[in-house]
Formats: sequence, C-alpha cells, structure tokens
Amino acid sequence: LQDVPYKKQLELKREAICKLFGKDIEIKASPKKYHYRNKIELVCAFSRIGMRKRGNFKEVVELEECWLHSKVLGKILKKAKQLIKKYEIEDYDYINHKGYLRYIVVRSAKFTKELMINFVTSNEDEKIEKVAEEFERDVNSIVWSVNSSLSDTAYGKLKKYWKRAYITEKFDDIKLSFGPNTFFQNNSYVAREIYRKIKEFVSGNVLDLYAGCASISCYIASDCNNVEAVELNDESYFYGRFNIDANGLRNVTLIKADVRKYLIDRNRLNFDWIILDPPRAGLQRALKHIMRLEPKKIIYISCNPKVLAFELGVLRKKYEIREIEAYDMFPHTPHAEVLCVLELKR
Repeated sequence: LQDVPYKKQLELKREAICKLFGKDIEIKASPKKYHYRNKIELVCAFSRIGMRKRGNFKEVVELEECWLHSKVLGKILKKAKQLIKKYEIEDYDYINHKGYLRYIVVRSAKFTKELMINFVTSNEDEKIEKVAEEFERDVNSIVWSVNSSLSDTAYGKLKKYWKRAYITEKFDDIKLSFGPNTFFQNNSYVAREIYRKIKEFVSGNVLDLYAGCASISCYIASDCNNVEAVELNDESYFYGRFNIDANGLRNVTLIKADVRKYLIDRNRLNFDWIILDPPRAGLQRALKHIMRLEPKKIIYISCNPKVLAFELGVLRKKYEIREIEAYDMFPHTPHAEVLCVLELKR
C-alpha cells in the first residue's frame, strides 16, 4: 500500500477492524512508517536476488533496496551480489530443486542497531564460507544454515556461524536476543509499545503461552511475582532461557511444551493473568481448554484480526471485553495487530 497516503491507510484499517469486531476501535500508528521491518527473506533464484513476483511463483524480481526494511539493506545486498559473482556461487532453482544458495535472510535490531545475515544453502558444500567471511566487518552475526528438503522455506539447520549466532535487541532496559529462526515481532517500535501496554495491566502470577524467546515474560517480570512461560520451538526455547539469564530474572520460569498439551494436563490455572500470543492460525484446539480452565483475566495479542474475531465469539460466552486496541504493526500492508483484554464474567 505504499502508493496510499499513510493517514488514509490508517483510516482504511480502522474501518475494516471496526466492521470486523462490530465496535469502535482506535488504531495506533507505527512510530516509524518506513524502514521498520527487522527481517527480510530474499530468494536467490534464476540469477536474481529479491522477491517473487506477485501472482507468479516462477518469477523473481531483482531487489536493490526495500523501504520497509533497514536502510542498510541496500549496501548489504550490493555487497552480497558482488561476492556471489566473485566466488561463482550458484543460486537455487526451486522449481526443479537444483542448485545451492536458496535464501539470504537479513535481520536487524532497531534499538541496538545490530545486524545478522543468514545464508541458507541446499547442501553442506563449504563454498559459501568465502562470502560469509567477507561480511565480518559489516554485521554482528553471520550464519550459515542448510535446508536440504524440498520445502521452499528460508529456515534451515544451523551449520556454522561467525562472531555470534544471534543478535540482541533492547526494549527499554530489557535485552532480548534471537537467532536466525527465532520468532520475533517484525516491527520492534510497535512491539515495544504493545509490551508497555501489557505491563500496565499484569501483576501477581502470570502465565505466558506461545512465549517465543520469552520476550514478553522478560519485559513484564519486574511488575509480577512470578511468570511461567510455555514454548515448544527448540530455538525459541533456547533463546528464551538465554534471555531470562541475561536479564538476571529469578521470577521467570520457561517450560518446553506444546500449549495444548500443557493445558490438557491441568485441572486449574492458578494465575492472575494469562497472556496469549499465538501464531496466525490462532488458538485452534487449545481454545476449548482455555474455556474449560476459565482463567480470570486474559490478554490476547493477535496478528490475524479475523481469527481473533472468530475466537472472541467463543470466548465471549464466558468473558467480557475490558479493552481492545489495534496497532499498525505492518505499515503499507493490509495487516494489523490487535490487543484484547478479557475478564471472566462474574
């Protein structure tokens, strides 16, 4: 939506969200309208590095810069292209599943200015090492990942890293580190605002479900007695433990478990608040167990308002909406983030 004035974008999103939820909801603008994204996945195919053409999976559009990602991306891209040519690095034909370099993923920390570049290859041939080594002066973390499957994703098993396997962001006084495959909110500026809002509400004992790298848990810990966080993904769990230790938090416990299984195994939830930050698909089969366990107060953060609206239809049988806000987590796209505070009906 970069051709639409930003004020108009917000109006359109607000209209859509109000219609979806059937009530008047404000949408908060992103503090940064451009260069806000902290992650970009660049496909390397057909002698090009860039993005797939809309509506045509078989064509890749060469990218020189991106106004949504970091300003430094253009320099990184230019150098990467020069080095790939210099060392004759073959790209990857994802139609016929032949070739070597599949993706270049760039991640950035907006408040610390740290940068990561992740080269995703189809096999363990070491020729990418020559390219990686030439970036040591430019970025804080260089990662080489291998994805040998037919699955066309920018995720891979970590093969080797230079300097560090992670970068560190900072939300106020909390340090948050994440690796190449760790989930972290794409817009750090808006994420920090949402975390500050959550902190205004929570107190006592808190359960953080779908905790990722424990970023919310770490951020709210100073205002809580105890925080119990639940996360299944191996890398996110690793960096969750890392973040808890790095911030010296003794009142945060991270449990490696599937959220649905965690809830099934419990007859009650002895928490003052539970925080839900599920993936785009929403709570799915975990929803019925939340309804069964009847936590007193819920904060639900959703990157998919349509799924949230559907699930609120179920939750409102037992809960009343105390507050609901929308945030423009993704300027120049149709997407938005919604935070909903729910309280058990008496």
